[in-house]
Amino acid sequence: MIEGATTDTFYLAPESPAVGRTLHQLDLRGRTRALVIAVVREGTHYLTPEPDFEFRPGDILVLVGEHAALEAAFTALTPETRVPGARGASPGAGTGHER
Repeated sequence: MIEGATTDTFYLAPESPAVGRTLHQLDLRGRTRALVIAVVREGTHYLTPEPDFEFRPGDILVLVGEHAALEAAFTALTPETRVPGARGASPGAGTGHER
């Protein structure tokens, strides 16, 4: 193994922002420094996917990188969650320090 690097997997939920996008469009390596080294789709392994590889719901991504890079990639791949009924709230809003 490469010192400082680790490998992990990520399951793509149907709501993931990666679904329907290509590896090139997603640019995980450029945005997070994590590298997609393989994708498992319905039992088929796609090693070193090409830039035009399009992600689908249920894909399992095999990622390699430093711990912080993998965390950043997981954040980028995770669907944004919204609280039902909440509108336009931004991070840090409603902290109780409003006047």
